[in-house]
Amino acid sequence: MDKSLKGKECGTGIGQREDGRFYARFVNKHGKRQGKYFFVLAEARNWLEDARYADRHDNMFAPADIILDTWFEYWIDNIVGDLAPNTRRNYRERYIHNIQPVIGSMLLAEIKPMHCKMVLNKMGDKYAGSTIRQVYIAMGAMLKSALMNDLIAKHPMNGVRYTKPIRAVEDNKYLTIEEQQRFLETAKRSHNATKPVSNVSLCTPSDTHTPQEQLRAACSPKCCKSCLDTQVLKRLWIDMFM
Repeated sequence: MDKSLKGKECGTGIGQREDGRFYARFVNKHGKRQGKYFFVLAEARNWLEDARYADRHDNMFAPADIILDTWFEYWIDNIVGDLAPNTRRNYRERYIHNIQPVIGSMLLAEIKPMHCKMVLNKMGDKYAGSTIRQVYIAMGAMLKSALMNDLIAKHPMNGVRYTKPIRAVEDNKYLTIEEQQRFLETAKRSHNATKPVSNVSLCTPSDTHTPQEQLRAACSPKCCKSCLDTQVLKRLWIDMFM
């Protein structure tokens, strides 16, 4: 049993170097020596316990030189390569802008929940809740994959939550019958309509789902595609309230 510089026993497989750092080492079941250095004795003990547990349960412990940047590139190219291009692009953007600057250079095996929380906290006042949620999902998926592939012993995202609320989508505003009639009168005399509006039938909120659909429904089927395209609808809407 090795000892510290003060002569105290550190435990089996743990000792202290002359520079003050602690080392933890053991020989795995394949006869290969595994070891790591730490500045805190408790961290050395925790690592040694996790490493021995992983060795007993046939887990591949992450090599000491694998950093998160390396794992991300492998993960995005080989493990989630079948995802939609937009999803993969979003994962990469969120990693480059939010995750990498904080923990990208850290060793994969040393990432803890507090580091993941730090990523989210740094986004606090600068990003919307929906963007923070995207980072939360990307970081969780990437680290969960490392856990499932036996590269780490524990999921660093366990217990990590984000608290910034996601802004709710505003409810659609439906036109009343009076507003629809007003719109139709405006459309008939507006120079923005290239064809006359005829064969008019009014609609109610239960007939359509969005204001734009209501405006289209107010025009006859023959002319809605030709005279009431998206841009014309916008101009008519302006005319209506000018």
